[in-house]
Amino acid sequence: MSQILVQPEQKLMKPSQILRNTTIEQHHGHYSDKNGKFCALGVLMHELCGWDGKVYTNFMDLYYKMIERLGLNGCIGEVIVMNDDECKSFSDIADYLESVGL
Repeated sequence: MSQILVQPEQKLMKPSQILRNTTIEQHHGHYSDKNGKFCALGVLMHELCGWDGKVYTNFMDLYYKMIERLGLNGCIGEVIVMNDDECKSFSDIADYLESVGL
C-alpha cells in the first residue's frame, strides 16, 4: 500500500516551489507517460507521494490527499487546462499558483 512520504508536522514546499525546482520533463494529456515524464499534477504526486507514474493502485487516495495537503482544491481545473490544453510550462503554472497564494 502506498503512503504519503511527507510527515504532517513537516513544512511542505508550496506547489509552485515544487514545479519550479523539479528536474522532471513535462508531459501533456495524462498524469504520466509511464517513462518518467509527468504533467504538473503528476509531478506533485511524484514528489510528495513517491508515485512512480506507472502503478495506479491507490492512486485516487494519494491524489486526494495531495490536493488536500497542498490546498489545491480550488485550482485543480485551471492547472489541468494550463498543462494539457494550453501546454503551459511548469514555470507558467507555478506563476499562476503563486498568484493564488500557492
